[in-house]
Amino acid sequence: MTPIQSSKTVFFDNSGNVLENGYIYIGQPSTNPQVSGNQKTVTFEDSSGYQFTASQPLRTIAGRIVYNGRPIAALVDGVHSMLILNSASVQIEYTASITPSDTAGTVDLSDTIRVGLTLDAVKAFDVAVGDVVRSVGSATATDGLGADWLTISATGGAGDDVDLIDFDNGLQGQRDISKLYRREDIGTHILDSPAAIISSTDATAYRNVWTSVNLNPSVPNTAHAALVRVDLSTVYPSSAIAASTSVFAYARPTGSGLSTVAATRVVRAYNQTDANNTIPVGFVNDFVIKLNGTAATFDIQIIVNDPSSGSNNTTPDLYVSVIGYIVNPE
Repeated sequence: MTPIQSSKTVFFDNSGNVLENGYIYIGQPSTNPQVSGNQKTVTFEDSSGYQFTASQPLRTIAGRIVYNGRPIAALVDGVHSMLILNSASVQIEYTASITPSDTAGTVDLSDTIRVGLTLDAVKAFDVAVGDVVRSVGSATATDGLGADWLTISATGGAGDDVDLIDFDNGLQGQRDISKLYRREDIGTHILDSPAAIISSTDATAYRNVWTSVNLNPSVPNTAHAALVRVDLSTVYPSSAIAASTSVFAYARPTGSGLSTVAATRVVRAYNQTDANNTIPVGFVNDFVIKLNGTAATFDIQIIVNDPSSGSNNTTPDLYVSVIGYIVNPE
């Protein structure tokens, strides 16, 4: 069997954009492969070498044939026809007869991917639209933040080195967020030292409002959970009356829309004092927050209850750091 995509690393639509949610049919030569009786058997092969029969039509994401949303090798025996439709089932291309010699030469798809140790090395590649390149790491070859990058035309926006990179030749690379290509990425990863994400001695902006926290580059977008440390404290000025102060921190997955009632309460701290004394209160707590496997972000909110009845007479200190992250097998 030969790979269907070896001569088409990436499929494109009629506008030159990568084919999203496209349909690909494989059939007997010079026939309509949409007719089930004309279809040839297509075999999927995953990264472990396990093979199983694919259902037609094959589907695409970011121009690549996928199974359950993840890129996969699609194999076929002998001469065959191929029909490509866009997401609206409009024909893009029909090839009546493709012989094995048309697709031979790159049986190992990894041979078509150039690899650089860091993002800077990858950016220096002379790439063309549709090329896929791979970075072993981000800033270093051992930071565990490698990724595959699909070359696209310039978007008009600057690369952020997270989901988009700028090649030296003016093109850009779009991160393949669906692919984990290194088995050692799977599991729990504890950082050598906590990585500071928020360091604020006036965290009023986080009070009573959800704020998105980006954990990159300490946590890869493919992570399914992050191990986070929150340090929240405040001091209420001296008061002529006995009073109390409490602080809360809440966390929720980005986009979940959860209220503080339904979100994860990281912890609560409370303190009460007699008249004419300051009221210090605070806590340090570690917790796990679920991520969606495509973006290393979560939302945080703090609440401070003090004798000022919410008039912000206290100035909370907020420190958030990453301890590690978890990547589950797909």
